[in-house]
This record gives sequence, structure tokens and C-alpha cells, in this order.
Amino acid sequence: MEEKGRLVRLWDLFSGEFSEKRSLRFIILSSAGIAAFSTLWVWTLIWIFSHFLPIGDRSIDVSSPDKIFSLACQVCIFAPIFEELAFRLLPFKILFLKITLEKMNLEESHYDVDLDKKETMMRLLSLGFWFSCIFFGISHGSLWNIFLQGFIGFAFWLQFLYCSRIGKDPARGICASILSHALYNLIQLISIVFR
Repeated sequence: MEEKGRLVRLWDLFSGEFSEKRSLRFIILSSAGIAAFSTLWVWTLIWIFSHFLPIGDRSIDVSSPDKIFSLACQVCIFAPIFEELAFRLLPFKILFLKITLEKMNLEESHYDVDLDKKETMMRLLSLGFWFSCIFFGISHGSLWNIFLQGFIGFAFWLQFLYCSRIGKDPARGICASILSHALYNLIQLISIVFR
């Protein structure tokens, strides 16, 4: 029997089946967990960076309910949808469907591939995954944001891949990562408003 590599075992774990009852519960609980963990990560790094690096004032005007509502719509609805589509779903579709399916002559619905092809697919997904996380971080302001939002993008990617079962159900994966992103942004907004 052929020894499975680390990436192949990861493929098998992420492409497993969900029961419908457990699926929704998992998406909600994992989204809340990722949002909470990401918040702690960002607050810790901001505290560390503020002691060693000059961080400019990033105050946000929350002086009226209208401004808070407008900001909430931007950061809790529009930003998560746009950013998850741009930094998770689009790179995934380009890498997984375009590169692996065309170059490896696989049919779109065929997921029972041999170990070498799974290894190659996971390497390609990993490459896109890291570039997406880096660009997600940079798009939030500067190179330092790679450590903040780039890491959070890493968590959103893992959730997307796991919930979509590596592309078998991308709608489930993108909904899960949008929910995580929206919850994370909501926690940040609440902390700014009640600061």
C-alpha cells in the first residue's frame, strides 16, 4: 500500500462528508470561534506593535448613529462579501478549476484522483492560499497588516476549504467564511464604538 503524504492526508480530511444537521452547526460555531480567535490575535499584535513601532492614529468617526449604521453596513455586510469573493472564492476557482482540471485532464465532477494528483492539487492550492493571505493583509493598509489580516485570511481560507470540502460545495464554504469575516468585523466595530 502506498504511503500517504501529509498533503494527501490533508486533502482527505478537508474533502470528507458533512451531515446536513452537523453542517450548519459547524459553520456557525466555527465562524464564531474564528472571529473570536482572530480578534484576540489582532488585539495582541496591536498591543505588541504599539510598544515597539509607531502606529498612527486610526480613529474612525462614530459621532452619530447614522455614521455608525453606515460604517456597520460597510464593514459587516459589503466588505466581508466582496473580500471573501475576491480573496477566497476567486483564487480558489482560478487555481482549482482552471489549473488542476484543465492541465491534469480531470472532469469537474471527478474527485477520486490518485495520490500524485492530490499532492499536486494541494501544492497548487497552498501556493494560491499563501499569496491570497499576503494580498489580503496588504490590501488592509501596509506590510504590517500581513501579520494581522493576513493571518486572519489564513483562518478564513481554512474554513472555506473545510466547509466547501475542497470545492465540492463552494457555496457552503464561501458562506462560512463570509459569516466569520462579518462576525470579526462586527466585534471590531463594537470595540471601536464603545471605546
